[in-house]
Amino acid sequence: GGTGGAAPYFRDYVRQTAVDQLGLDEHLISEGGVRIYTTLDPAAQKAAEQAIRASIPGSSQQQAALVAIDPRTGYIKAMVGGLDYRSGPFNRALARRQPGSSFKPVLYLAALQSGLTAVTPFTSAPTVFAYDEGRKSYAPRNYNDHYTGGPISMRDAIASSDNTYAVNTIMQVGADKVIATARALGLSSPMQPVPSLALGTYPVSPLEMASAFGTLAAGGLRAEPVSILRIEDSKGETLYEAHPRLSRAAAAPYAYVLTSLMESVFETGGTGSRVSGMIRRPVAGKTGTTASDAWLVGYTPELATAVWTGYDKNRRLTYSEAHRAAPIFASFTEKALEGVTPKPFIVPDGVVSVAVDPATGLKAAAGCSGWRMELFVSGTEPQGFCREEAPSGSEALPKPEPQGRPAAKGWLEGVRRWWRR
Repeated sequence: GGTGGAAPYFRDYVRQTAVDQLGLDEHLISEGGVRIYTTLDPAAQKAAEQAIRASIPGSSQQQAALVAIDPRTGYIKAMVGGLDYRSGPFNRALARRQPGSSFKPVLYLAALQSGLTAVTPFTSAPTVFAYDEGRKSYAPRNYNDHYTGGPISMRDAIASSDNTYAVNTIMQVGADKVIATARALGLSSPMQPVPSLALGTYPVSPLEMASAFGTLAAGGLRAEPVSILRIEDSKGETLYEAHPRLSRAAAAPYAYVLTSLMESVFETGGTGSRVSGMIRRPVAGKTGTTASDAWLVGYTPELATAVWTGYDKNRRLTYSEAHRAAPIFASFTEKALEGVTPKPFIVPDGVVSVAVDPATGLKAAAGCSGWRMELFVSGTEPQGFCREEAPSGSEALPKPEPQGRPAAKGWLEGVRRWWRR
């Protein structure tokens, strides 16, 4: 239907889709010979525009884009392509930019599918990686050159966005597998199988990112993005009707374990923890920052959202400019889901919850350094205990239930309360 001046970037995208993908005659559209019913949610669209306006000062030349998708259907619920359509119709929601660390969940999904787990350790320290049969080397840096100097787990690495860990991971898993995973998730941009791929050096669009993360939110089932529900001619006859195009990108247990790892981004010590107080529901996501791009891509069970901010001409972002994507994501997500009861991510079959010793990643027992609960795809959980001998009856920790029971704000918090004696 004609909605006047509302959602102009989305309106252009719908018109482009109708002509380029569905083969509709451009004259039919411009002369009002058809009615196009779309997936846009006016309340979500308004929330998106407000969240961006509230975060970026009017005096600034900084730009932003936002795409929100219902992961269950692929329906595009909101799309903002820039701060002011009147200054030009260039739609940044479709423009490819470097995702930086927001690409890492793609890498870690490939890693989990290759048998690495949430407790796989790599040392967080400056490292020079040799590749191409030793002819080339790559020395990634961490943000602000911050390293722990010791081994960290995949959960730590995702929460703190450790780059050494990410490159260690791609060296072990293989860059080709990471690209295959990206393709399965719907990222179609050109990518080369090199170590820097792990750190998001190949540009992708906010629309692609929202769709890829939506696949994780939907338990690994990818729904092709949809903007047009149906098209009718002037007599009300249906010319086109959308049918869901679904594909299995990952098995549900892998998507769930990765989601749990990405919930840690919003917990204490995570790169998204500054905005966690703004979001009053279970949420998973990943930040990404390059010299000239800042992202937060994340999701709840009902809504996957990519937020990008930066300058059109790749001007460097200041520290405060680089921190605007997360608040946009947080305020948009809360407002768009205002009437929706907070829900946990559903734990699928094939996931087990195990008490592990953080120092070794092995099963915890009395006399270990400590313990915390961790999730594993069934069959990949640690088999041995952190001490040689298995604990005798009285020392053994109570055996957890076979599935992590998600609590309102990340399953970890709930389990920590559960075990506190």
